Amino acid sequence: MYTIGGVCALPFIGPAIDTWGRGVGMLIGSASVVLGTVIMRTAINRSSVGQFEGGRFLVGWGVPIACAAGPMYVVDVSHPAYRGIVGAFYNTWWFTGSILASGVTRATHSLPGHQSWMTTLWFQIAFPGLVCLGALFLPESPRWLHVNGKSEQARAMLTRFHGEGNPDSVWVTFQMQEYEEYLELDGSDKRWWDYRALFKNKNTWNRLFCNCAIQAMGQEAGNSVLSYFQAAAFETAGITDEFTQHNLTLGNACANNSSLRSSAPRLSTKSAAGHCSCSLTSLAA
Repeated sequence: MYTIGGVCALPFIGPAIDTWGRGVGMLIGSASVVLGTVIMRTAINRSSVGQFEGGRFLVGWGVPIACAAGPMYVVDVSHPAYRGIVGAFYNTWWFTGSILASGVTRATHSLPGHQSWMTTLWFQIAFPGLVCLGALFLPESPRWLHVNGKSEQARAMLTRFHGEGNPDSVWVTFQMQEYEEYLELDGSDKRWWDYRALFKNKNTWNRLFCNCAIQAMGQEAGNSVLSYFQAAAFETAGITDEFTQHNLTLGNACANNSSLRSSAPRLSTKSAAGHCSCSLTSLAA
């Protein structure tokens, strides 16, 4: 149901982010996750499998919207001097969440009855709830403001956060010129049904291929296999003690987090291309 919810969310991602802004997109997605979690948690009181699956659907529906709005917002509001580093670090925080989730699961393992997994389920609300609250106070993306006819608000945002209060700062001038040159005020993102921009020339085809390839490589890496069948893999290896399994899961998350954080800032274009080539080779095989 989680995956079905994610697929059903696809037509709503663009309109939510482009029509109402990145902040509203994060708010919609995170609120859906919070609501879905509450529905799942209260399903145990009624012993309703259908209610639990409905909650999973809402969680799956909200995650892609929030995950699409979040990276766009981070890139849009980051200072140009640090945008590459901030963007590289964005997805490495996935493993920070993985460490916290693994730690909570390990800590609640000894709770009696259903409390062990229900307590873990409640923790799913924590960070989407913080995003819901934070989205109400975050400044909107200057790119979104510009393409929606609010150039003065975009300039004011850039002046405050990138120009240190100086409207004539080179960073403010540079970005405003960039917006005026490259952003379309009447582009296809203003029409929720128009996807022609994805196929209009060779460059857009290449971008579409890269996006699809990244998603395919992410699945090919085995993330879902390890997430959903890790317990079975441990049992096949002869590790049947549940507490030991929790310790190994937590240790794996910590190791992945450490390796990614140490390599992300130094990842070059050539090494990234090498990783892509290896992944495409494995797909072809």
